[in-house]
Amino acid sequence: MLGGAQVRRIIELKAAGQTVSGIARQLDLSRNTVKKYLRDPGLPQPKSRRKKGSKLDSHIPYLTGRIEQGVLSAVVLFNRRMASRIASSLSWHCCFLDATMFAVERLYSSWS
Repeated sequence: MLGGAQVRRIIELKAAGQTVSGIARQLDLSRNTVKKYLRDPGLPQPKSRRKKGSKLDSHIPYLTGRIEQGVLSAVVLFNRRMASRIASSLSWHCCFLDATMFAVERLYSSWS
């Protein structure tokens, strides 16, 4: 997907009388890309993507309960639950980061 500046440049060059082939050569794009942006000159909008689940999702009830009990250390949360359950499918860094972010988000939301 092209940025706004490049789309504007395509439109400006076409308005100046350049051919599609000329614009494509000048901007190092394919002719089909130039045609696509000339047909619909607005800025392209990214398509919505379906939300992917996290490997941490199945552990949220446990983590929430432990945080409500006052355990806010991501190290403790990770060591007690994550190491045995999901470390085999992810690197421990990823699991630790997920547990840390979950604890921080819960702590922040309880303050606001």
